[in-house]
Amino acid sequence: MDIEDEEVELEKRRTRKTQEEWELMKNLVKNLVKPGEGSIASRRLCEILSSNPVQRFFLLRDPGPFSLIDALERKETEETTLSALRVVHELVQNVDQEWETNLWGISKTQNVKIELCFAGLIPAVVPLCASGFPLSVRISASQILHAFVDDDETVQLVVGCGGTHSYCEMVEADLRIFDSLVDIAIRGIRRFLRLENQYRSITCRRIASHGLIERIARCIEWCAMEPGYECGPRVEEFTQLLRAFAERSDPYITGRFASPEVLKPLLGAFPRLSDASTEDSLCALREISRDPSTHVPLLRAGGIAKLIDSLGSGRLTDKMKQYIIGAVYNLCSVSPLLREAASSVGLIPHLQRFIRTDEASLRTWSLDIFSRLGATSPKTRIQLLQCNGLEFYFEIIPMMNDARWWQAKILKAFIEWLERDRVVAEIILLKESHVAQLADAVTSWPLKDIEFLLEPYYGMTSFSEPLTIALGRKSLGGLFLTWLSNPSVRKPRVRLMLLRILLIHAKAEPAGLLSSSLDWVLILRRIIRGDEADLVKKQALALMSELNEQIAVESLDGAGEESEDALSEWEPE
Repeated sequence: MDIEDEEVELEKRRTRKTQEEWELMKNLVKNLVKPGEGSIASRRLCEILSSNPVQRFFLLRDPGPFSLIDALERKETEETTLSALRVVHELVQNVDQEWETNLWGISKTQNVKIELCFAGLIPAVVPLCASGFPLSVRISASQILHAFVDDDETVQLVVGCGGTHSYCEMVEADLRIFDSLVDIAIRGIRRFLRLENQYRSITCRRIASHGLIERIARCIEWCAMEPGYECGPRVEEFTQLLRAFAERSDPYITGRFASPEVLKPLLGAFPRLSDASTEDSLCALREISRDPSTHVPLLRAGGIAKLIDSLGSGRLTDKMKQYIIGAVYNLCSVSPLLREAASSVGLIPHLQRFIRTDEASLRTWSLDIFSRLGATSPKTRIQLLQCNGLEFYFEIIPMMNDARWWQAKILKAFIEWLERDRVVAEIILLKESHVAQLADAVTSWPLKDIEFLLEPYYGMTSFSEPLTIALGRKSLGGLFLTWLSNPSVRKPRVRLMLLRILLIHAKAEPAGLLSSSLDWVLILRRIIRGDEADLVKKQALALMSELNEQIAVESLDGAGEESEDALSEWEPE
């Protein structure tokens, strides 16, 4: 009984103390707004709330949070604002758990933060985080706001009350002064990026619309330019955020990146960035380069020159090289103007180096860019000549046996070269070793791939009769006749292209066809008699007529009466 009496007495004392503290808190809350008494009252309130957490639930009941919120909304003096902020900060600390009390008629409170949200606290705190208020006020308000952002039940309320704008304004360039504020901002923005998918996209757009990307670029520039400041973990956090936003592939966000205010500071900071920051920055540039609307801004900001200059750096990791070449590929694959700009600032030697490597992605992108350069512009062809580009084309042709479309692009480059500068091109193309390489490449073409390879070959031989003669002496005429006679070549377009190529060879060097072991008369006769496409029939007759003019009439006597009948039936228009 004595023990029970003691426990009852202790409980009564605790209850009396709680009641006394509650009454004291009511008076202290009134004193918060009194000049000269706010700091003392707030410290005493914080001590009570810290030592006896249950008091925060009583405080929310009576006198309620409204006097605190009114003090924050009035913003009369820095002292009263800070005093109210300190008390609110203590209220929202460590209260995520359920509180199971029903003392003195107070109903059970699930989450103090939600209670404060419904009381209107967030709209009162959000403006205090923005620039224009004393740093101490901003830091205290941002700590309170971040307590709501960290809570899954209240983070969306912060977004809905304009909290994203305040977080963006916390990102200030002078990190010697604002580093603690920036730290809270970065943690909050990361939390916004982890929102559910249905909300994440619009939230990211909203954050970008508040100028976050531009602010981060200014911070990176400040870190790179400030004497004695080490571009370390803080800058890495900035570049990670840039990468996260760039990887959203959102046209609006990409448009925010494509401004001189972002690109120039980011590109200019490269020399001072750590490897991790450089990698994230290069990844961000590659991602935004996927959007053609960013290409001209990147060119004007010196992005192409900066990226290509970076390829000569000894500190590049394999990942960095992939990001750079990926960005250059995105830029060069769309616009001849950008290919010309890239070649003029030294891209070609880097491409040649990467093509010779065993790294698959670097080699693939570099081959694709390099195969397009010959058909780009006169300036690009001059750059290629200075780097032995035509000879290098022949060096890489054997590398492309598994990628015939690259061989087709190289042949198209030869066409452009022959069309614009035939004398120079023929000097290089007619070298015996180069003719042999071209002939070997054609001989290696599988039948299934010839459809898109024949057209560039036809264009190349159309522009240069000496090249056609040289290739004809490599017995390519017989190869084309073999393909033409193959029953699996069913597409009229392919048969027509083969006949056109054979006609060019017949006009330039008929001996190669006439000496073929195949019965070309029989092959052409079958096409004339049996092909369903009229254009193919006419082309076959034109080829037979051309060959007939090159040889004596006696050589046709053994070909059979049917071939003579076929010739007599065709009248040229």
